[in-house]
Amino acid sequence: METVWRIKNMIRYQNTGLVEYVDFTFTSTLDGHTHEEFSSVKLSGDENSEGFIAYEDLTEETVLQWVMDALGEVGIANLENMNRMILVDMADRAVNPTATGLPW
Repeated sequence: METVWRIKNMIRYQNTGLVEYVDFTFTSTLDGHTHEEFSSVKLSGDENSEGFIAYEDLTEETVLQWVMDALGEVGIANLENMNRMILVDMADRAVNPTATGLPW
């Protein structure tokens, strides 16, 4: 399974540039099926701390690392496993189609 992570939006304090929330997507592809999920994380930090990066100097790579750090290994694994289960279900439904409705 291939997964691509992308930053979609950020909420920051205008006076300091400190980013508080990050919206992101993770798109997984498996056996020709693709599923995208949207989520967000709340970050913690201080504009006076060592290593603070000014808003205008941020890169998607840096913010993605913040997202990964906020989620942790277990959180990342949970999201990727959820996508894997959805993709496996999509593949199964392609072979074994389902239908909704009532017989009356």
